[in-house]
Formats: sequence, C-alpha cells, structure tokens
Amino acid sequence: NKFNIFWDEQRMCLECDAGGPAGGSPTVAPEASGGTWDLDFQRFHQMTWTSPLTSRLLAEAGYGHFRTKYGRQNANAHLIPVTEQGGAIPGLNYRSGGWLRNLTDTPRWRASLSYVTGAHSMKFGYEGQFISTDGGTYFPFPDLAYRFNNGVPNQLTMRVNPLKNNDRVRGTALYAQDQWSLGRLSLQGGVRYDRASSYNVEGPFGPSRFVPNGTTLPATTGIDAYNDLSLRGGLAYDLFGDNKTSLRVSAGQYRDALQAGGIFIANNPIATRVTSTTRSWTDTNRNFVPDCDLMNRALNGECGPWGNQNFGSSVPGTRYDPRLLNGWGVRPADSQLAAGIQREILPRLSAEVTYHHRWFTNFTATDNVLVGPSDYSPYSIVAPTDPRLPDGGGYTIGDLWDINPTSFGRVDDFVAPSKDYGEQIRYWHGVDVNISGRMRNSLMFQGGTSTGRLVTDNCDVTPKLDNPSERFCRVVAPFATQFKGLTAYTIPKVDVQLSATIQS
Repeated sequence: NKFNIFWDEQRMCLECDAGGPAGGSPTVAPEASGGTWDLDFQRFHQMTWTSPLTSRLLAEAGYGHFRTKYGRQNANAHLIPVTEQGGAIPGLNYRSGGWLRNLTDTPRWRASLSYVTGAHSMKFGYEGQFISTDGGTYFPFPDLAYRFNNGVPNQLTMRVNPLKNNDRVRGTALYAQDQWSLGRLSLQGGVRYDRASSYNVEGPFGPSRFVPNGTTLPATTGIDAYNDLSLRGGLAYDLFGDNKTSLRVSAGQYRDALQAGGIFIANNPIATRVTSTTRSWTDTNRNFVPDCDLMNRALNGECGPWGNQNFGSSVPGTRYDPRLLNGWGVRPADSQLAAGIQREILPRLSAEVTYHHRWFTNFTATDNVLVGPSDYSPYSIVAPTDPRLPDGGGYTIGDLWDINPTSFGRVDDFVAPSKDYGEQIRYWHGVDVNISGRMRNSLMFQGGTSTGRLVTDNCDVTPKLDNPSERFCRVVAPFATQFKGLTAYTIPKVDVQLSATIQS
C-alpha cells in the first residue's frame, strides 16, 4: 500500500502603486485595472492511495481540494469609469474599474480498479466533483459608467452594484474501459456516464443607487440534472504484419467541463435579472454630468430611454427553456475523430500523417420575444476612401439594421435549443504531419506541421431571431499552420545532454 500526501499554499499581496497586478494593459489605464490585489490564500492539497491487490489487480483512490480567496476594492472606487471610442487608443478604459471578491472551493475525489494481464487490460472507476463559489462583482460606487467619442459623452451605463453570486455545481461520473491486443489488431474502448446538477443559495439583490429597495433572491435550482453517456474507442492495425506500418483510428464524445459558469449557473436569479442598461446621452452643456432623471425610463433631459426597460426590476430579463436545464444528451458537447497512418521510413526513423475532425453540438439561441425582424429597418453606409481599405474604400456596406424607436428597450430574452430555429454548424478540421527519429548515436529529433481551420455557420438561425442581419453568420477562418521541432543529443562519456526546440 502506497500513500502520498501533498500540500501547497500561497499567499500574496500586491500593493502596486501603478494600480493593479499588471499595472494596466494596452487598453486599460493603470488606475482602472482593479486596484491593489490581495490573494488571501491559495491552497491545494491532495491525498492518493494505490494498492496492488494481486499481480493483476490494482486499486487506486484519491482526493484533491483547491480553495482560494482573493480580491480587494479599487482605490479609485469613487470615480466614474470612462471608455473612449476614438482618440489615439480606441477602446481605452480609464479613471476607474471594477473588481472581484471571491471564495472558491473545488474538492474532487476518485476511485478505480484495474485488471491487467498484458495483452488485455480493463479499468472501472468513479469520479466526483463539487464546485462552490461565493463571490461578488463590484463596480465603482457611483454605479455609472460613461462612454466618450473623442472626449464627447454619447452614452452612459447604469448598474446594479454590487452583484453577489453564490453558486454550487455537482458532478459525478462512472466509467469502464477495455484494451485488447489480438494479433495485428489492438482495440480499445470505453463508456462513461456523467451526471451534473447545480443550484444557488439565497443572496441579496440591492439595495443600491438604482435599486433602493433591496430584496433577497431565493435559492434556485439551476441544472436538474444533466445525464449523459459518452462513448470512446480506437484501433491500431499492423497493415502488413511487419511492424512497420500502423493504421490508427480513434473517436470520442466529450461533454462541457463542469464549471461555475456558462449554462451551469445561467439560471441563477442574479444572472437572469437585468443588472445594467445603457442609454444615449447628449451632454449639451459639457459639464460631464447627465442632466436628467436617471430613474425615468423614458427620454428626458439629456438622456435617451433605457436600453432595457426591465433594468433593476423583479422581472427576469432572460428565461430558459426547461429542456435546456435537464435531461439526457442536453449538455453542450463535442465529438472528435482522428485517422492516421504511421510508417517506419528507415530504422529508427518514422513519419506520421493524421487527419482530425472536431464538431460541436447542443447549441442555444437567444430570442427576444418582444421584437422580431419586422421591428428593424435596413440602412447602409459608404466606407471612406482610404488606401488601407479593400480596393481603396468608397464602397457601400449594406445588410445593416437599426431597431425602430417604438421597439427600443423592449426586452424579454428566451433561450432555447438553436435547432428550434434551424441548423447551426461549428467544426474544426486539420492535418498533422510529423517525423521522429532516435538514432544510435544518442541523437533524438522530432518535428512537423499542424494545419487546420475553424468553420462556423448559423445563417439558418440568426435571420429567424431578432436582428435580421446575416453579416458574418458564416465565418470560414483561413488555414493556420504551426511548425514545431525539437532535438536532443547526449554527448558520449560525459553524459551531458544538449537540446533545442522551435515553434513557429
């Protein structure tokens, strides 16, 4: 019986006068990058046990736990943040910024039993995981953000502040896998059952500047529950029986990783509420103060109407189709297929070519049920004449749509399976070519290329939702190629190894 116990703990306090852990970025000024940052603790511990019960039977078990607490208030929390659209750095954020305070626990545990004979091996196992996140997203306390265009205000954002999330996600899995060698053929396969669920504990919503009467959001079930069976398998075959040419094929299904994010917490009441809204702003007197009644949803003074009329209310801004929150085969997933051939070119030198295809399933579509394509009007613009633009510019850009003023601000988002509206496609495919060698003179090298591209197409879905624009509904990325190589040489007698790697 072998036991292993591991403990790692880190604490960190960054009192950086530049404004944050990184001191800003190309589009975030130092004072807006989050302020000083404390990592109260980051703790990881792990315990494992292995026991060869017999010469063919191996038992294993383990437990791991990651726990961290971090975050701190921005020193400039009294300043209203600004995003600049124009200027020398378009998209620059300055004056102030938001921050987090978070406590995360992620214990995981596992157990398995393996049976190995040499030509045949089987493994059965169990895995469990629990994710607990108690956190808050904080914004500067004026609860406002401004947008400027070359220093001229044109939009403001109102926020509910802070936003506190208390999410819990559970996952368990059972699996069985088998590998068998039969002469020139080697087979492997596995089946995995996954179950995932989530919920949130009760938490506050307000009070804050724009939600003066706070309330307590009740505990709510998020996912109840996902059940999935995934199959994986592969084969390798000695084509000519001379141990020099191998044909290999593998395929598998994979579910989205368990996380305190995405669809797992999307039905949390704080996530479905409308916690921010934009409104246009014409600062006619240039005092950089919105001279209007911000709590008035309609056009008044210098401010346009709320971009979302449900802001701060008890009416959910987003509703989820119950079919997305439980059932078999609902969890977002992808499938992968690989087929390749490997050949020994010379003694100790081989080449391999493999084709990969990965496609994604279980997409969702968001439909604002209060508006439709008929609530939008088309318009176009003429690109400026500029040699940096395709064909020197001067062309008309169409398929642009603007929502009609009578429909502006009406929002009731309903999230449903995208297949209800049409076919959605997303896949990646590519080819790997590799050469590897292990020479008798202690020289080893390996190198090759990987070429592939991503294709997305939702043109059958988007025109049936809200904005009827089909711009960029199909995107075929150009093929991207990587080159990687490595080599290592051990100097005889002195046993000194020299090595080099390259990636482009």
